[in-house]
Amino acid sequence: MRLATAVLVLMGFAAGQSQVIVPRSNAVVIDGRAEVAEWSAARLESSSPSGLKVRLQHDGTALYVAVESPVDGYTSLCLGTSDRVQILHASAALGAVDYRRTGGPWAPDQALFAFAMRDPSMTETAIAQRQTYFTQNGWVASTARMGGNRVQEFKIDMTRIATRLAIAYYVTAGEGSVLTWPESMSANDGCAAIALVRGTVTTGLTFDPARWAPISLGPAK
Repeated sequence: MRLATAVLVLMGFAAGQSQVIVPRSNAVVIDGRAEVAEWSAARLESSSPSGLKVRLQHDGTALYVAVESPVDGYTSLCLGTSDRVQILHASAALGAVDYRRTGGPWAPDQALFAFAMRDPSMTETAIAQRQTYFTQNGWVASTARMGGNRVQEFKIDMTRIATRLAIAYYVTAGEGSVLTWPESMSANDGCAAIALVRGTVTTGLTFDPARWAPISLGPAK
């Protein structure tokens, strides 16, 4: 299913959820800056308990997500259907893991994250490496250092998987904690499991994508 087909509606809604319509705009440069003009047409979502701000837009081929936090930390972005969940982890490096469910418990496809893309610079070499990573993996993001440990941007090829979306943000201060979006996601959801958000592939998790944000990709504002 291609993103370019006007409007892509992802899964049915859980009770009390509202559809998040993502406007079409221009492509975003993945540099860890969400306050610039390229995000001016984005859909802005926020979570009052967590203080997270989430901006969303698409360009007809990719979904762009910017996550801003009031505190230092890094982001784990969760994409899900009823039987598959992708965890896109972006801390000082990038890594991903797939969880699948085939009638039993959710199971990861690997025991460890394969971390890469540690260079936070905007040199020609680093930019080319990010494009290669996106081409090979279907997503790329800015690392925490690129956005001053409070802003991160994601670029996701939506031809890879039709999804719902949730955010888990690891707060590095103190003993560590997790901020989440949307508010409808359960605190016990595997997406918010502190070990997973910190970057450790974990077994025995339960995911409920039906309570994540249902996304529709719409036209330009």
